[in-house]
Amino acid sequence: MLQFDPQVLKYLPADRLAEHLKELHPGMAVTHGRHESLVPGYIKDLEWNFYDELHRQCVHDTYHGLYKVMTGRYFSVNVVRWGNLPIFMQVANAKIADGMFYQSMTVLGIIMLHQVQRISQKGDEVLIEVDWYTASHWALRWLHGPFNRRLLQLQRKQDWEDNVEIRGRRRDLRHRGFHFATDDPDFVSANRLTHNVRLPPLEGPVRIDLSDYPLGSVHRVTRGPIELLLRRKGEDQVEVWPSLCPHEGGLMDEKHLCDGQAVCPWHGLRFAAVLLGKGGRDSWRYLQVTVRYKGDHLEVAPTDAGAKQAPSVAEVAAQH
Repeated sequence: MLQFDPQVLKYLPADRLAEHLKELHPGMAVTHGRHESLVPGYIKDLEWNFYDELHRQCVHDTYHGLYKVMTGRYFSVNVVRWGNLPIFMQVANAKIADGMFYQSMTVLGIIMLHQVQRISQKGDEVLIEVDWYTASHWALRWLHGPFNRRLLQLQRKQDWEDNVEIRGRRRDLRHRGFHFATDDPDFVSANRLTHNVRLPPLEGPVRIDLSDYPLGSVHRVTRGPIELLLRRKGEDQVEVWPSLCPHEGGLMDEKHLCDGQAVCPWHGLRFAAVLLGKGGRDSWRYLQVTVRYKGDHLEVAPTDAGAKQAPSVAEVAAQH
């Protein structure tokens, strides 16, 4: 049984949208489009993916000049720019019920679009069902065909980009024992650029032997839940960056380094290198662990809450 959000006091039932859109004007024409896809992941991550409006500027390149008019836990109203054109649209999003979202917008004041997205769990995949209704005066009915085809292309493109970049990665992290502060997401929590990753418990200290990595090159290192980028600068110096973005788990590798900083492809967060060893720090706090320089190796262990802490990834980034 659907559990309705008490903030959404009244809304159009999905099965009556076309009927109500036709009431806007005696000459209204309404057409219907549909897209289905089975994608990797879990409901909580797909909901977070929908709530997370900021990734659409980086992963999809669809929202430009995003301006938030208002936001609540289960609704959001934005003004966005259409590509580089001086065309602006107001986009309203809302979670109507468990597993159901609405998105509504107008294009140039002549076309009204209302989308209904339903999501349901199928094993370790999620079925996404999107229905949309395009409405305009009958004299502009000829625009519906190309408009609906463009929407279908956009749905397929965004599905593919999210699957490759985000959904598969989040499912992999879940399988490895990760969880997130945004496991009960909404439009507010999903759009805060805070550190939301929660690492699975370490069974013991993790050792990374530096002799395994040649001088001068950047290497991605994975040891259990620990993912780092490192570059040995000398026999007694090593630079490290997070390879797992502490915000929501985005993967960063060598190609995501820009001007000495690791740049998350999901939201554009940037992380400066931390120099460990001679002339640098002895340790670095990363999420719930501390990375310590031990001469010939790095040791990664849970951070002792009662001990004096090394600078975190956020504190180091703020200093650059």
